[in-house]
Amino acid sequence: GFEGTSLRAVTRKAGVNLAAVHYHLGSKEALLHAVFERHVTPINQARLENLDRLEATEAEPELESILEAFLAPALDVRARDPELRDLMAAVFSEPIERQAPLIRSVFGEIAQRFLAAIGRALPELEPAEVNERMQFAVGAMLHLISGRANIAVASGSELPPEAMLLERLVQFLAAGFRAPPRATRARGSR
Repeated sequence: GFEGTSLRAVTRKAGVNLAAVHYHLGSKEALLHAVFERHVTPINQARLENLDRLEATEAEPELESILEAFLAPALDVRARDPELRDLMAAVFSEPIERQAPLIRSVFGEIAQRFLAAIGRALPELEPAEVNERMQFAVGAMLHLISGRANIAVASGSELPPEAMLLERLVQFLAAGFRAPPRATRARGSR
């Protein structure tokens, strides 16, 4: 983890001078941010390009299209960037106090744009509920990025082919997003 790894150990492993890291980045936190940003920036650029294209060609984009625009770049890079799996696991296992500024900085625009698009696609949901459901979606995505085989290994089942993962994940998440709003469920259960 972050706390258990010294900057000296990182620079030794990388074959660089400790003073150079301090000069260029200033701290171990800044180094983590720079590495995380290097891996995630191409994913976020592709997400924004996908959403821009979608919004330019469809007056009211479908939920599935929005989810695909968000998920496809991450799943695509996962296959080409094995370091991403370990980096995501490291960042998202850190205490919220450490990860929150990093997440806000790297994913702030992505969150705003995609939450707004999903909110327009599902106007019956309150913004807080869209946000909550997006948290569940991100959790499912991170599970796939960080090593999706644990349930398949435990159950002895086969994983779907790589090409079907995105389609199945979008289908699963869209059903969750379309579940009745909390207020509707609360009224119906009385």
